[in-house]
Amino acid sequence: MVTLEHIDSRVVLAFIPIYLATAFIRFALKCRRPEDYPPGPPTVPILGNLLDVPLVKPFLAFQSWAKTYGDVIGLKVGPMNLVVLSDPKVVRELFEKRGLKYSDRPYNYIADEHIVPREHGYTLHIIFMKKDESWRKWRAALVRDILLDPDHHLEHVRRWGLITPFVAVCGRRDVDEEMVQNFYETQHTWLDLLEAGKTPPVDFIPFLRWVPRFLAKWKRDATFVRVNQSAFYDELLASARRQLAAQAASASTDGVNKYESLMTKILKEGDPSEWSDKKLAYLGGGLLDAAVDTTVSTLQTLLLAVIAHRDIQKRAQTEIDQVCGDSPPQAEALKELPYLRACLLESMRWRPSTPMTLPHCLVEDDMFRGHIIPKGSTILQNTWAINHNELYYKSPDTFDPDRYLKTPSGMRPEIVKDNVEEFRRPAWVFGVGRRACPGDQFGQQAVLIAAAKLLWAFDIAPAGPIDTSMEKGFCAGLVIGPEPFRASYLPRDEGRRNAVLEDEKNAEKLLDAIL
Repeated sequence: MVTLEHIDSRVVLAFIPIYLATAFIRFALKCRRPEDYPPGPPTVPILGNLLDVPLVKPFLAFQSWAKTYGDVIGLKVGPMNLVVLSDPKVVRELFEKRGLKYSDRPYNYIADEHIVPREHGYTLHIIFMKKDESWRKWRAALVRDILLDPDHHLEHVRRWGLITPFVAVCGRRDVDEEMVQNFYETQHTWLDLLEAGKTPPVDFIPFLRWVPRFLAKWKRDATFVRVNQSAFYDELLASARRQLAAQAASASTDGVNKYESLMTKILKEGDPSEWSDKKLAYLGGGLLDAAVDTTVSTLQTLLLAVIAHRDIQKRAQTEIDQVCGDSPPQAEALKELPYLRACLLESMRWRPSTPMTLPHCLVEDDMFRGHIIPKGSTILQNTWAINHNELYYKSPDTFDPDRYLKTPSGMRPEIVKDNVEEFRRPAWVFGVGRRACPGDQFGQQAVLIAAAKLLWAFDIAPAGPIDTSMEKGFCAGLVIGPEPFRASYLPRDEGRRNAVLEDEKNAEKLLDAIL
């Protein structure tokens, strides 16, 4: 006798393959190229272009494809629509003029669900903030309040790269070696988790999210980053509170105009109902995450360039000597060092620290040049391709600071002369539009003063092989920088050696007075 239970179980069993087949068909349809999508390489069923995109330095492949398919490339990575922009005019049109549509961030499962906490529905890390009121408020706070204090000489680039924004963000300067090591170890793991190809494609193959922890290294890494990031960010907030308390205690006694870090200023003047402890801690931490690695990479690249091009190094030193004489350069002198600034801009064009921007997300369907870019598409700016486009830059792989003395953007004069407004931007590495890096001037000033001090004090020469090629001379990742290279720093004379030591003491006294 057939019971009702038997019938129910048979019905359920019969519907399982139907459900699975339906889910597979829906997934397969999402993996097809949309109608009127921008051109791109041929796809294969389900995977799309997943196997075509290199895991290492994909921007080089995107640059090559742009020569075949144009400066707006449409790719399919499984069900994800990925559009790569490789021309400055296109980037300005979409990210700047149509910024309301293109300034969101795509969902990132690992970051959003396993690392970065939320408050009232909003992610607390500035890199992943959605385009809402919370994001606008944080951006405004940064642009309004962040200050720089670069007037100190630091010999170790990584420590320098951390402590400079550290002072500006939370007012603390006593960064020990253990803190430096922990920060960079966490940052390295964090960037690996964000880099495409370093983790399973959990964003569009959901069942991978339920792989057991002991089999999923990315889950263990995400926990490591979450725990260490949270502890580090909380320490930033504690440092800002200590600075606020110390300044309040000394305000009535020494009469010195104290420097206020960004977090200290918000603690004193911000609305407590809008700035919870966790939100403020993640503001400070997010700013450091965005600033440190790129600033360190930029200085290392600039040093590599002047080591590989000794004639350019000598010319920069001559300019610095004419302006600064026998005294170490200070921040006030930077405006009188146009060639050094041209060297920095050229290093950011030649080997940008971020060859592709963090992804944007399109909030609604958009039509561009007769092609439809669907809502939810991930949009990338290929900064590398822009910077190495022969249409805009003569001999783009040559390190030539003079191009920035001829035009503010470094582009060919014949291109710029009739389009001054269109091509006014000197550096594309900071992004464009509403998601452009608001700390670009801070970073440039920090690198310039460090480079000026080093070139004033030292003759810097290679102490081994120097490889400046992108293929072998630079590491891969979201943030790229030179592979380890050996260099000798020879004091240019005894007077400069002594002046460097004295300059450091004076900077320490200044910091003692204002912090």
